[in-house]
Amino acid sequence: MRKLAIPFALLGLGVLLFFLWVVRLPPFDGHPEPVPTALADLRFDQDAVRVEGTAHYALKVSYEVPARWGRPAHTRWLFPLFERQDTMGRFVTTMISSPDAPERLVSFEDMVVEGEARKPQIAMTASVESAFQDLGYTFAEDYVLVVAYLDEAPSP
Repeated sequence: MRKLAIPFALLGLGVLLFFLWVVRLPPFDGHPEPVPTALADLRFDQDAVRVEGTAHYALKVSYEVPARWGRPAHTRWLFPLFERQDTMGRFVTTMISSPDAPERLVSFEDMVVEGEARKPQIAMTASVESAFQDLGYTFAEDYVLVVAYLDEAPSP
């Protein structure tokens, strides 16, 4: 019986470490080094990107991320990101999900965002898309959502 205890304990430890790594809980809660990526080159499956551009805050939309084991609940903000200094663009290819709320009286902001590129369905609902479309924005068929890291670098 004692001969089986050690292999089962090692197997249990391995499963626990794998779980912590998959859900990125301590001690594996870091993220890879972001790669500078042009907005036109973003794809859904990129784990670490650094994009820069002009955020449009015409509509201030937020959603609540529920608490997970080891992570508190928090609010994230959605807004489109366009090429730097583009304040007239309305064709959305990149949306940002940021833990930082936009300032109240700011409509546009040049920023650098580090995060993971994902499919927009994780945060963008039909009602959110419709609200942006009511303001004149149109969405590319394959637009990308960049989920900003919680410890994001400050904007320039």
